[in-house]
Amino acid sequence: MDRQRMRPTALSARAPGRRNERGQSLMEMAISLVAIIILLAGIVDLGRAIFTFISLRDAAQEGLVYAAIYPFPCDRVRQRIDAALDGTPVSYRQVQYFYDGAFHGCDLADPAKVSANTEARVTVAQTDFPITMPFLGALIGRQTIEIKAVITGAVMRPVSP
Repeated sequence: MDRQRMRPTALSARAPGRRNERGQSLMEMAISLVAIIILLAGIVDLGRAIFTFISLRDAAQEGLVYAAIYPFPCDRVRQRIDAALDGTPVSYRQVQYFYDGAFHGCDLADPAKVSANTEARVTVAQTDFPITMPFLGALIGRQTIEIKAVITGAVMRPVSP
C-alpha cells in the first residue's frame, strides 16, 4: 500500500503552475505568424513595385535613346517605349524637348528648334499601381501609388529637313 502512495501520478510529475501555460506556445506562434505574414506580404508588394519601376525606367531609357537619334515623328518614339514595356500597363508617357527656356511636348515642339544638344526628357508613369496588402494601404491612406521614371539626355543629331 505504501508503494501505491509513492508512485507519482501524471499531474504531480509536472512542475507547479505548468497547467496554466498549456496554450502559451500556441498563442505565441499565432501572434508571431500574423506578424511574419504581414511582413512577407509587404515585401511581395515592394518587390512588385520595384519590378514595375525597373520596367518603366528601361522603357524610358529606350525611348530616350531613340529620341536622341530620331526626335521626330513622336509616334515612333512612343512605339519604341511601348515595345520596351512588354505589356506593363502605363498611365502616361511623355516625350519633351527643352528650348526657349521651357520643356515642350513632342507633339507641340517645333522641329526647327530641336537641334543637336537640345535636352530631351522622357517620362513614363503608372499613376494607379495597386497595393495588394490592405495594411500598407491603410498606412499611406490609399490602395494605389504612383510609380514614375524620368530620363533626360541630349539629342545627338538635328532633325533632317
